[in-house]
Amino acid sequence: MTNTETTTAITTSYLLSESNFDQYAAEWKVFAGQPGGTPLTDAFFTSNDTRLLTLTIPLERIQWLVSAVGVRQIRARFLLMPGSARKQFNLALFATDATGYRLSAYYLPEQYYAAGTPDTKVYEPIPDDLASVWQQKWQAAAEITTDMFTTYTRDTHESAVLEGYNFEIKDFVSVLFETGQNITLGLGLHQYHAPNATSEEQLTSTFGLVLQAPALGQAARGAGAARVDFDMAFPCPPGT
Repeated sequence: MTNTETTTAITTSYLLSESNFDQYAAEWKVFAGQPGGTPLTDAFFTSNDTRLLTLTIPLERIQWLVSAVGVRQIRARFLLMPGSARKQFNLALFATDATGYRLSAYYLPEQYYAAGTPDTKVYEPIPDDLASVWQQKWQAAAEITTDMFTTYTRDTHESAVLEGYNFEIKDFVSVLFETGQNITLGLGLHQYHAPNATSEEQLTSTFGLVLQAPALGQAARGAGAARVDFDMAFPCPPGT
């Protein structure tokens, strides 16, 4: 399988079957599990050949996810799906209970956005400018490589492919009740010194997701209200 081969169009349904989810998730793990430094940039182009920056999840799908009986987490899992000219990165969202048992269907985002996205507000107490830094680093990256999708297992500390992120249900409910609008998952790069770093220049760059909603007007937020929200999701692995 090559990323540049011509494939059939991405499904027009927002629901993904279990068999297709398993297939596309497995293809992502193979694709992102190539030797360190392998370029993955082509999979993150939109249909107009610009860098993929955000994915939109319509309000109704968020309502269905948080309505699953017993839900405790909303999980995002990465996929490599057929596109019109190349294999493309995508993700599926689904609800789970406290044990990780799946409670909902697999939902796909509605559409891609590139540059020029609407102003957004991000959730959980981390300053907006930090979220902007992560997103700007993603947009400015000269190349997207497998190193950005490498994580480490909790027990053995062995390297593994980043398969997705887990969000606490409260994060999605907060967005839903405050805005009642579609939300987006912004793409970003976290940079930090990993435990094995031996020099100041040895920075690790890891792909991340930013949970966002359209920014409320100043009147709705209140005069002088600071935009200091952001969601900190848990990676998988080492999360289950």
